[in-house]
This record gives sequence, structure tokens and C-alpha cells, in this order.
Amino acid sequence: DSVGCAPLDVTINNTSIGALNCDWNFGDASSVSTCSSPITHTYNNFNPNPDTFLLKLIVENVYGCTDTLTQNIIVYPQITADFVANPDTIECNPFTVDFNNQTFPPGGNSYQWDFGDGSLVVNTVSPTHTFDTVEFSTVIFTVQLIATSQYGCKDTAYQDIAILQIGRASC
Repeated sequence: DSVGCAPLDVTINNTSIGALNCDWNFGDASSVSTCSSPITHTYNNFNPNPDTFLLKLIVENVYGCTDTLTQNIIVYPQITADFVANPDTIECNPFTVDFNNQTFPPGGNSYQWDFGDGSLVVNTVSPTHTFDTVEFSTVIFTVQLIATSQYGCKDTAYQDIAILQIGRASC
């Protein structure tokens, strides 16, 4: 069996001997007729649970004899990291931002946040973070969210947060 995260590229080496015709059914409503090797096929899964596809190869020799080989392909759901920062541009320093995690599918995941300001990485669903800088010009922090599903599938989302320094009073 082949197992992996969507999109899962599976490369199949056809080691059939004496095959004249080779019919591949990938189990996901797609098929191809070729004895060429290797063959690569991409499996997707947009469901919240693992999908199992039955890969089937039917070969036929010059005498009309056939043989069939099957293999299960297990595809874990694709995870898509995403988040919204509120607010995403601030004119005051320091400032606090609420991050709303919109990763799909939700639940059963772990999250790792890097706020791009040298602070410690946070492992929570939807954190709040305070940015602070001593700069007197606009500063941009790139926030990174790494989402990992219960199956070990990962995706990363990025968003820039800007501090616009309008001015400071001085004596």
C-alpha cells in the first residue's frame, strides 16, 4: 500500500512480463491504457477523513490471457493553513493583534506560530500577540503559521504585519 498526504504523487513501475495491453484504473474516476513505465498519478483528498483508492492494473498478452494486480492507495486529507490578523496595519507602537486561525479542515491539528519579531514560537489555535519596536520608521513583521494535521500533513501560511510610525513626541 502507498500512504501519504494530498496531493499525493504516486509513481508506479510496470514490471509486467509479456504484456501487450495494460489498462490502469486509478480508483478516482481516471484511467489510462499504456504499458509505458513509470507512470505517475496524483491523488487528491478534499474530505476531512482519509480516502482509500483501489489502483488496478489489468494486463493482456498476445494470446488474450489476462492478469490483474490491485493496490490500495491511502490519501490523507489536504490541510490548508490560513489566518486573518485583526488589525493587520497599526499606526501605534506597541500594538496587539488577534490572529483568527482559519485552517481547513479545522480540529485535530497542531499549530505553530512565528510572529517574525524574535519572540518565542507559540503553539495555540488562535493567539493574540503584542508587537513592539524601537524603530522610528515603518517596520514589517512576517507572521508564519505552520499547521499540521492529525495525519502529519503540513501547510504554511504567511502574512505581513506593518507598524507605521507616524511620529513621536520628544522633549
